[in-house]
Amino acid sequence: MRKTLSSPLLRRLPVLFAVTLLLAACGEPTNDHAAAAGAPADNTQESADTANAKELAESTAKCESNTLTKAMPPKSAVGGLPFWYWNCSFNTLGAVYGTDGGQQMEITLTDTRSPELDKQPAIMVETIKQASDGTRSLTQLSVQNYVETRKLMEQQPSTLEVIGGPDYMPIIETGPAGEPIVIHVGAKISPSEDGVSALLKDRYVLVVQARDKDGSPVMGMTAPQAQALYDPYLKQMHLDLLQ
Repeated sequence: MRKTLSSPLLRRLPVLFAVTLLLAACGEPTNDHAAAAGAPADNTQESADTANAKELAESTAKCESNTLTKAMPPKSAVGGLPFWYWNCSFNTLGAVYGTDGGQQMEITLTDTRSPELDKQPAIMVETIKQASDGTRSLTQLSVQNYVETRKLMEQQPSTLEVIGGPDYMPIIETGPAGEPIVIHVGAKISPSEDGVSALLKDRYVLVVQARDKDGSPVMGMTAPQAQALYDPYLKQMHLDLLQ
């Protein structure tokens, strides 16, 4: 399981591990107590699942007032995956589509120039500002590199052989203010994480990442495959509403 919040599985592990140690210390339960010993474990798991569902519902509700929600896709099924939950901080909003143990799509939008920064604890303001500035600069550099790489490949088609052909070129889409939104994949001979990245209005950092059932980032797609996977989410976003 791979939530941005604490994982339901990880939340259960300490309980299950503690039960295992307790049973080992006490020895094999007698037949008279075997059924009773199994019941608390089932109840514990059900309680953990209920608590986790409540945690996700509370997280989503907490984020309703986040100004970034206006730019997110709807809280309904998108690209074949159901909406799962939102998680947020004062300057970020994450949306997750999918299911526990199934494929997931994670969308994260960060306001690196949030006016709410000055309302944070004074001791943290400078640290947060430096982190935001760094995220903005690195995203801008990464996006520019992808744009220049594609231009080079278009001008010198022979360079495409290095990555495996035109199907592995980064795809450059356009944001509401003309900014590049990059859908990138790895080279054919060297698969790497696929995903989406963009810096919008020199302020908002957008990252979209698909994950497989085992929680690992999706890898090894061609650029057209990645575009087909990510476009349904990008098209459902309202990036034009970002000020």
